[in-house]
Amino acid sequence: RMKAASGKSDAFDAMLARLRDMASTGRFDGLPELLKRRLTARALTWLWLNDETMGRRLLSSRLLSVLVDAQQP
Repeated sequence: RMKAASGKSDAFDAMLARLRDMASTGRFDGLPELLKRRLTARALTWLWLNDETMGRRLLSSRLLSVLVDAQQP
């Protein structure tokens, strides 16, 4: 109930885990395609803002550019 109230879901948590795994291993296969999903964009921005370690690994001008391009309607 608390997760629903805060806007987090199992799918969101699974995407956080997937992004953390990518950052830890350095393997970003399929990330550009994933970034087309709003859920992925939300999870990525959440990590940038709330997880200092993962945020540093995932925040780059290149990734930000790919995210902006992928989220174009």
